[in-house]
Amino acid sequence: MSAVRTHPGIRRRILAAFILLTILPAAAMSYLGMRAVGKVIEERLVRERAENAAQVVSEMRLPLTRLMMGNLAKIFGKDNKVAAEVNTDAIGESLVSSLSESEEREFQSQLRDRADKPQSVRIGGHEFVLGTSEIRDVQGQTHTLYLLVDQRVLDNAKADAVRPIVIAAIPVLLAVMLAAVYVSRTITRPIRRLSAQIESQLPTQNAGGVSALPFPPPLHDVDLDAPRELADLASTFNRMLGRLRETQQKLLDTERLAAVGKIAASVAHEVRNPLAGIRMNLQLLQQHLAKSGRTDESLTIAISELERLDGIVQEMLILGRKAEPKLKRIDLAAIAGDVLHLLERRLVHASVTPAMEGTAAPAMADAGQIKQVILNLLINATDAMPQGGRLTVRTRAVDGVARVEIEDTGTGLSLKEGDDPFAWFSTTKSAGSGIGLAVCKQIVEAHGGRIGLERVDGGTRAWMELKE
Repeated sequence: MSAVRTHPGIRRRILAAFILLTILPAAAMSYLGMRAVGKVIEERLVRERAENAAQVVSEMRLPLTRLMMGNLAKIFGKDNKVAAEVNTDAIGESLVSSLSESEEREFQSQLRDRADKPQSVRIGGHEFVLGTSEIRDVQGQTHTLYLLVDQRVLDNAKADAVRPIVIAAIPVLLAVMLAAVYVSRTITRPIRRLSAQIESQLPTQNAGGVSALPFPPPLHDVDLDAPRELADLASTFNRMLGRLRETQQKLLDTERLAAVGKIAASVAHEVRNPLAGIRMNLQLLQQHLAKSGRTDESLTIAISELERLDGIVQEMLILGRKAEPKLKRIDLAAIAGDVLHLLERRLVHASVTPAMEGTAAPAMADAGQIKQVILNLLINATDAMPQGGRLTVRTRAVDGVARVEIEDTGTGLSLKEGDDPFAWFSTTKSAGSGIGLAVCKQIVEAHGGRIGLERVDGGTRAWMELKE
């Protein structure tokens, strides 16, 4: 089951966030601002005008006649109307206005139907906003002045006032949208580049869903110029690619070793018996010459080379089969001593002086396999001293770990930086197979132990650690 779940894209989320955090609040504030502007305009065009008109009529003691109402209406605009209730004790019974008779009847009926003064009235099919104010006539009596402002006039005035706000808001909103697009592109573009580089490293597949290449393509680090968070993501991906490369190389090595192991085991099996027969006959010939008091150095060299070939065949057999270790209590010091005794003639011939140091080093291991490891390490140390030298074997046990060290006074390691001396088919010897140390590492790791090589003053030290 796929663990990938799809959600709205980053760009869409950023745009939505900008809309929610900027555009919607701005639209709400604009709406509230427009309502406030509308209220101010209505207050000034209706109520303040009504109060100003009432003040003028009262102070100038103008007569409340239809002619006067008509003149006031002309002052306020042709679409506006003015009316005055002469008798406030009997609402609507005596109305003086600039309205026609039919309009007066509509107005009076709406005044009469309301206990309080209405905010707006409808006359002649048009909506009027009603402004009221008290006036005094020449006799000092109080009356009510009505200013009827056409709703269309108010709407036009509000539109004229709000239009600059809307026009000014449009560029701001466009700038916000462009900023959102820019921010989203800044984030998504590096992600798309990263995705494209990752996609390019995937193997192509044919119609049957099988990779079109016999081997997986090489994995390359992604190259990305991006903000810090995405750069960290790319760095993490590159580290993952590094581990994948290591795993890929191990898989390739395993496949290669499996094929080589089968061939090597078959060849070694066929070659081992003839080699053993040739060596036995040469040893018999050497013994026969020794009984007659004669020696032949070429026989000694031939037998030595056959022993070397037998060692290579043994490595090839180990390569062909991965035997599980049979653990039992052993002493690394005793096994190292046995191997030194086995190599005594070879060490003398190579002018190498052996030395044993340290104490007992008990461990749980397969004696035969560990003996093979120590033998290989001792042979390598001997080969590293073509002019002779000193070979020191140290053993000790500390904190439940048994350790054996094999130190020579040879030329030392000659590996390049990054090379692994334990890699399969890796060797610095002209006649080496590159199998010995790899087999040693395979055996030691099968025991749950560790093995290594390190430079020391005047030579090389090989070491192995096993659990007690």
